[in-house]
Amino acid sequence: MAMLAHSSSSGSGVAQMKRKKGRDRVANPIAGGPLEDRLGGSNDEELTVGDDSVEAVMAISESEGEDSVPLNPRLSAYRSPPPPTSRRKPGLPPMVGDFESPYNRDLCPSGNRIVSWGGCSLSVGVATLGLPDSPGVLIVATHDTLTSPFNDLLTVENLFERHKGEIIVVILEPVVGNSGFITPKPDFLNALHRITKENDALLIFDEVMTGFRLAYGGGQEYFDITPDLTTLVKILGGGFLVGAYSGRMEMVALAGPMYQARTLSGNPLATIAGIFTLKWRKEQGSYEYLDKVTGELIRGILDAGKRIGHEICGGHISGRFGFFLTEGPVYSLKDAKKSDTDKQGQKRVSCSLANARRASIDQRSGLLWLSPQVNALRIKGGQRREENAMAAISGIGLSWRPKLSQRSSSRASRSSSRCRISSQINMSISVEKKKFTLKKSEEIFNAAKDLMPGGVNSPVRAFKSVGGQPVVIDSVKGSHMWDVDGNEYIDYVGSWGPAIIGHADDKVLAALAETMKKGTSFGAPCALENVLAEMVISAVPSIEMVRFVNSGTEACMGVLRLARAFTGRPKIIKFEGCYHGHADPFLVKAGSGVATLGLPDSPGVPMAATHDTLTSPFNDLLTVENLFETHKGEIAAVILEPVVGNSGFITPKPDFLNALRRITKENDALLIFDEVMTGFRLAYGGAQEYFHITPDLTTLGKIIGGGLPVGAYGGRREIMEMVAPAGPMYQAGTLSGNPLAMIAGICTLKRLKEQGSYEYLDKVTGELIRGILDAGKRTGHEICGGYISGMFGFFFTEGPVYSFGDAKKSDTEKFARFYWGMLEEGVYFAPSQYEAGFMSLAHSSEDIQRTIAAAEKVFRRI
Repeated sequence: MAMLAHSSSSGSGVAQMKRKKGRDRVANPIAGGPLEDRLGGSNDEELTVGDDSVEAVMAISESEGEDSVPLNPRLSAYRSPPPPTSRRKPGLPPMVGDFESPYNRDLCPSGNRIVSWGGCSLSVGVATLGLPDSPGVLIVATHDTLTSPFNDLLTVENLFERHKGEIIVVILEPVVGNSGFITPKPDFLNALHRITKENDALLIFDEVMTGFRLAYGGGQEYFDITPDLTTLVKILGGGFLVGAYSGRMEMVALAGPMYQARTLSGNPLATIAGIFTLKWRKEQGSYEYLDKVTGELIRGILDAGKRIGHEICGGHISGRFGFFLTEGPVYSLKDAKKSDTDKQGQKRVSCSLANARRASIDQRSGLLWLSPQVNALRIKGGQRREENAMAAISGIGLSWRPKLSQRSSSRASRSSSRCRISSQINMSISVEKKKFTLKKSEEIFNAAKDLMPGGVNSPVRAFKSVGGQPVVIDSVKGSHMWDVDGNEYIDYVGSWGPAIIGHADDKVLAALAETMKKGTSFGAPCALENVLAEMVISAVPSIEMVRFVNSGTEACMGVLRLARAFTGRPKIIKFEGCYHGHADPFLVKAGSGVATLGLPDSPGVPMAATHDTLTSPFNDLLTVENLFETHKGEIAAVILEPVVGNSGFITPKPDFLNALRRITKENDALLIFDEVMTGFRLAYGGAQEYFHITPDLTTLGKIIGGGLPVGAYGGRREIMEMVAPAGPMYQAGTLSGNPLAMIAGICTLKRLKEQGSYEYLDKVTGELIRGILDAGKRTGHEICGGYISGMFGFFFTEGPVYSFGDAKKSDTEKFARFYWGMLEEGVYFAPSQYEAGFMSLAHSSEDIQRTIAAAEKVFRRI
């Protein structure tokens, strides 16, 4: 593995859909040809289609007989019923669950196909809930995913033969964990490696579960197979929200055009938790111990089950295991489905975890993960008894301290405390005023470029828009930041929005410390979710129910699928320059890093993924009306940032939002406010409270996590009740609703609710933006800008700016000179003309006056 890219959330899955043998052919109303002719199948062959792993998808049931759903829409008696609230009209492009024909071949160009495995990835929730499909997923979005049963090399070879030159990757869990615990047959992975090489395709290991668990080097070390690309999550963050993908240098080393970004990628909490976790796992004897106690557990369970007459099989590798209530062996999802799930529900199996907590096992998705904190479980004569694992650990010479907090706090108390990374760079704080230098930042960034694509984990941080190399931050407090060279800055980025009450707020840190004593994540409901949900619902006018996720991108992915599911329509309208995350359907005329880097689009996004995304200039009602007229009855939703923050700071014209509300209602479409930036910033109830417009659905992020990775989407109850498990639309996340993000969000919202918070934000932001604009005009520059509450922006153009097209008239070269001048004066703005600025309650009048004085000095110099 040569290079790593971090993400702030867990990985997405790949789905499959199976066509029954012998069904009638399906006419394609768009292309006019039969489906089998277009995809290369025949009437007697199994046909597989699916989605890529970027846009969230839904696995389709592989069950045989009565439970199978034919593709032929004429066999209406066998179709799955539409969702009770669906308003789908006939003749529209199909969605998964509609079982009509997909789009024509022109929208699904060759060379974009991937091969996935029945039972891998998203089957975890689909299999557990028994969902046959998910409303809201277009068949065209799943067209280029081919599926094969796990451990079935013949099918893989046939797929490569049938789609010669079209398959780009084969992706799999090297050990399946999302359909139970299924290991590869002896030569399966080696054969896949050989087949992919022979066909110039890539082999991807999804090691979200197996990474650092089967061995320190994951499944690839354990099986001695080196894939081209790897995904990681879970253990990598030590219980905090994290994700990563990595691979060969020439593939991932991208100061390149493929776009992917997350606000809180590489955040320090997940990073340091991961460092400590991996350091511990690297200690001698860790994996030997995991293998020992897991082997004892699984052998004991299997022996006990067989002694009392149950059909049961199972296995383990290192600290990972599973068992099925079937005779076995289990080599695929089809084998796993033979398991007696009724018996599993009647007689739950549990093991004793640390602190005597109990954890039930779900037959298909509930893998139990053993760690050295787990008391060894043994079954003798049908009786369970617990043996303290500490004795076993000391017996193999492994030093383990059960309370990491004691270990870290003792280190922190030393005056010479430093967090040393492998590059031997000390992270230290200096508040002394000194000559501006970025020598250490340069050293760290140069090293980072060999480790991570472009040296960063989110593109805008690379300073491409302003030139030079990025500043590497060491610490933050209140309204100030310090870099690794000891330079101090007044910060107007605020971690790209979340730090509205100031960085490292004492009350938030205290609450986090107290909550961390109970654990960093549970993978189960916690009471804090209810508290934050009630606060969000009471604050935001449109939200009657809410679903927490791990980022703004996830929130927008979920809300898009939900809108399509509820309306039964495929198309959406977004606005040029609005950014809704890096999911495929949204990377059309997007803002944020896409605008900053000057990317027209992103490689790796098929035309089919963006075919149903319609765009309009912001503030252009005529174009919106024309789109509704042209695509009558096809548009599911209009999604927008009510105040654009990802093309700079662009406000709506006076009647724009009201008119959108009227137009969407007249056309039975949904209005979606992406309030990832504006939520709890323009007002406590967000932009919808500020502008007195109530959308149907809302996405949130940033502030509701108090600086920790989080996202949410919510809306009217009748719409939200379509989300699984209440309804058929599937969406899930490993660390969604984790207690740390919840408590940080709760503390932040409590502080914002205090009297005078938004009045103060409005006061100091107004002082700042008026001061900068006045200074710019006094010194002869064309400049315009504005603010609402704690959000602001300015452009080096005469203005006014009402759209992304207007914003692009800005003098970006002048902005770059201004940016570096302000940096040297100790002021940190976003390193792009096309990003909004953020004020916090921690900013003082002194901060504002220092910033205005610095701006006038720099204006005169440039």
